[in-house]
Amino acid sequence: TSNITSSSMNSSALVNSTSVNTTSLNITFQMSIKVVIETLQLTQGVSFTISADGPIVAIQLGPADLNELKRLSLLATGRLNTFISFTSATILDMNYNNVTA
Repeated sequence: TSNITSSSMNSSALVNSTSVNTTSLNITFQMSIKVVIETLQLTQGVSFTISADGPIVAIQLGPADLNELKRLSLLATGRLNTFISFTSATILDMNYNNVTA
């Protein structure tokens, strides 16, 4: 079983927390740079941000996304094989510019 209910990302920019588009966030299990084994794309209206504006974005995983994460047995098993990816449309900074990696 998993105790994961939220995840967070750090940014060097101050992030507008109301701008977070969780549907463009993916949690991926990756064996190597070229081999992706499992991916969970968060569901619209299910997972959402729980943080205030700032450099850290905390995402509350909704029940459906949390259950899917638990079902995908390889996801979130280690720091060296689990990654969060997002597009430039995922987060805006306080000046409404796209935050990029």
